[in-house]
Amino acid sequence: MRRTLARLLLLALVALPATSATAERVAGTLFERMSAVDGFGRSINFYLSDSATPKPLALVIQGSGCNGLFRPLPDGRMSAVGYHNVFRSIAEDRYRVLAVEKPGARGTAEAPIGGQAEGCPAAFLEEHTVERWATALLAAVAAARTTANVVGGRTLVIGHSEGGVLAARLARLDPEVSHAALLASPGPDPAAELVLWGETRRRPRDDTLAMIERIRATPESTSDFALGHPHRRWSSFLAADPVADLLASSARVFAAQGDADANWPVAAHDALVSRLGHSGRDVTALRLSGADHSLNAPGQRPPEGMAEVFRNILAWAASVP
Repeated sequence: MRRTLARLLLLALVALPATSATAERVAGTLFERMSAVDGFGRSINFYLSDSATPKPLALVIQGSGCNGLFRPLPDGRMSAVGYHNVFRSIAEDRYRVLAVEKPGARGTAEAPIGGQAEGCPAAFLEEHTVERWATALLAAVAAARTTANVVGGRTLVIGHSEGGVLAARLARLDPEVSHAALLASPGPDPAAELVLWGETRRRPRDDTLAMIERIRATPESTSDFALGHPHRRWSSFLAADPVADLLASSARVFAAQGDADANWPVAAHDALVSRLGHSGRDVTALRLSGADHSLNAPGQRPPEGMAEVFRNILAWAASVP
């Protein structure tokens, strides 16, 4: 009863339902484009994969940056770029795969610019915080559940890099998130982890600490940047604690990280797994020897490493109800 009431409240607060009548096929792909209105009154675009029969929902949350989720091809079709399409290919027809455009992101016709925010639209710089991104994701999830052939009651959420922070946040906010997978993600103390990251890059500790203080001095600035992202984004993500979010949820937890990740220290993964374990929560953890931020081990070509981890996630989600 409690979960049912929570779901009704979530639907009421975060989205106006999308319907099949609003769906638009993304040419050349197995995804349909839909939209929902979120709790901030924004129109949120999301993409849902096909299925002829009812399937549970799997949300794949991208990492940092403002790139679009699809790219045009010369023949007029679209190419799905990102791990949502890799997961859909690996999962085949076991899930309805959901991907959500970040509010203010670059359009599909615009060339990608990497994972940093420099060169991103002003709207994106303003919109991209943990709280506002989580609200957009919640709206898309709630709307997707109203479409045909989506099984309610359980949802798998997979987040890569900063997306792992959002996977943990959604697990806390949405009681139907039954499984949360955090891949190469920040851990319980992002500020301390940023200092560790700096040390692996031979960056003086005092320099990183001073940078964090500058971020905290102007936390809402979208014109002051640090490491390719505005202070507004950094202040939001540095305040997040994925472990606290996961402990406030009932979701099963999966975590994976490569120990050769140059983008975020493996100590973040270790701390997340340790704190969850000490709090009595079961977590399935993969610490991948030699793997990079995209979870590719030496000798693997992208996205081979991520595909292998996705297979592990599918087996885990099937075996852990």
